Formats: sequence, C-alpha cells, structure tokens
Amino acid sequence: MQSDSVSVRVNFGSKEVEVAGSNQEVVEWWERLAPILADLAHSPSSSAKKTDTAPGDSSVGKQSTPESFGEYFHEFPSSITDVEKMLVAAFFAQTTEADTCFTTGQASKLLSDQGIKLGNPSQCVKQNAEKKHVFAHNGKYRVSKSGIEHLNSLKVAHT
Repeated sequence: MQSDSVSVRVNFGSKEVEVAGSNQEVVEWWERLAPILADLAHSPSSSAKKTDTAPGDSSVGKQSTPESFGEYFHEFPSSITDVEKMLVAAFFAQTTEADTCFTTGQASKLLSDQGIKLGNPSQCVKQNAEKKHVFAHNGKYRVSKSGIEHLNSLKVAHT
C-alpha cells in the first residue's frame, strides 16, 4: 500500500537528493532516480555550476557561472548602473544558495568585496523589483526571468 506522503527533493547546486516516505516508496523512487542521476554525474556539464533559476532559454541561466564573483562580474561592462550591478550580484548570490534566493546583504557584500560600494543597496533592489527584474520570495528575493534576460542583454552588449 502506498501513501500520499512521498517527497522527492533534488538540489543540483549542492548535489543533494532527498527521498522521504515509507521504505518501499523510497526504494521505488531511488530505483527510478538512480539511472538519471548516474547520467547527470557523467555528463560533460556536470562539473560546471548550474545557474538557471527557472526554465527558459536564457543564456545566463544555461551557461556555467565562474566560481568567483569577481570573475563573473568582469563579464559585464564597467558602464552598468548601480541597479544593474546589484542585479548581477543578486543573480550570482542566488546561484550559490540552496533555496535559489538572495538577500540584499548577500548581494551587497559580494559587490563590497570587489571594492564596489553602492549608495543604497536596498533602493537598488527596490528599483529592480519595480522593473520586475526581482521578486520577493519567502522573505528573500529571487531574480525573475526578465531579470535574467536583462543580464543576457548586458553580456551580449559587452562581448
């Protein structure tokens, strides 16, 4: 007899798989997932950091992000605005989090570590939210599909 309480959680960023339920259900799900996970582990892109926050065809999301924020930040033109700098940092920050969300403090610290001091980081997040580039999620923020598309347009303009 199967229950309705099976839970499967996969976090590609931290390479975690969690299956919860009865012993039989966990075994059944593991048998289903094992071949898929094995294929993913052996795929050429498995060592690259996945950055897509939502399905879509954004090249920022499909490409791997460098391990270092500084290296990632230098992929963008130096002429971007403070609001766009915050968006770049926000996207990078959320790719490192299991819940794929960011806080203003996390993004601001990434910029600060690069010697970039924003006058009002909270206002930059607010302006990104007004442009629908970020949205509130579980007490934090997440970069939206339009935000990712905007990042793509900045990178394209830079190359």
